[in-house]
Amino acid sequence: MSDAAVENIFDNNFEFITLSDLKPHEEHDQNHAVNLASSISKTGRWTTPIIVEEQTGTILDGHHRFEAEKLIQLKRIPAYLVNYGDPSILVTAWRENEIVTRQNVLNAARLGRLMPQKTSKHSFCKTLPTCSVPISELKKEARS
Repeated sequence: MSDAAVENIFDNNFEFITLSDLKPHEEHDQNHAVNLASSISKTGRWTTPIIVEEQTGTILDGHHRFEAEKLIQLKRIPAYLVNYGDPSILVTAWRENEIVTRQNVLNAARLGRLMPQKTSKHSFCKTLPTCSVPISELKKEARS
């Protein structure tokens, strides 16, 4: 796969997503979410976008950041929207002897039957891009 094809996974797909548009597929560790929210609040900047399946709003990477968003009471969260059918996105299980498929992930989000934390592992052929967005901007309502 060429570098250009890999780069296109994230190019032009950066958005600010509202909480209500997102669907988790895994449970999270509340203590980790609280610590993350504290760290984000202290720096005053959001630096790591979540990764979201573009058709369904399913969170692929960033469940703890999603929960931190709720704790900080943000209106929007930086996200990269991706096509889950892209062959450069791999989904595997964290634990041995467990099988996780794209359909398992999408069904868990759609039905609200969350998988245990750290069930699915999404891998991307390119390092996830970062951002630097002031928290004050994310507390504002989306512009029409």
